[in-house]
Amino acid sequence: LLTHLDEWEEKINQNTPLQERLDDVSHEFLFSKMVRTNIEELAEETDIPVYLLIIQAESGEGLYSKSFHNDNIEDSGLIAGFISAINLFGKEAFSSSGSIDRIKHGEHLIILQSKDEFLFGYVFKGQSYTAISKLNTFTDILAISTNNFKNISVSIQNNNEISEDILSIINQLIERIFIINKRL
Repeated sequence: LLTHLDEWEEKINQNTPLQERLDDVSHEFLFSKMVRTNIEELAEETDIPVYLLIIQAESGEGLYSKSFHNDNIEDSGLIAGFISAINLFGKEAFSSSGSIDRIKHGEHLIILQSKDEFLFGYVFKGQSYTAISKLNTFTDILAISTNNFKNISVSIQNNNEISEDILSIINQLIERIFIINKRL
């Protein structure tokens, strides 16, 4: 009201009827409330992390998994094999060189991202835009932190698993990108 003081004074000087002045105010109020409500709803729309998985693309072996909830997801090898099989099926059945990038099941969505010799799978509920953004951020920073995934490859060749140093990096990234953002 105070921000439009000049307009109100002009309406008084023009002898604008009171009903017309009130109509203008109610329309403006309703419009601003509608816009503000939609903006607040948009801000709340995000993804809810469920599961993150790193798979060796060629072998389909699960290298890392993280459950964000106390769901009954206990066998990461089974999940890695399932996602690898779907990915391989997509390549074979559709004669494509890329990988399947999304799988939807009920309210869950799985985003798959192939980087170097690894396949990253992120299972979530909610909006895919924020989920894709988080997965991109995660893989980009992980690539930088591990010399374009070369350190991970060397660790797997030497130890048949990801080293403790790299696991620490992965866990810190997950905390920073997926978990802290979830609390906000």
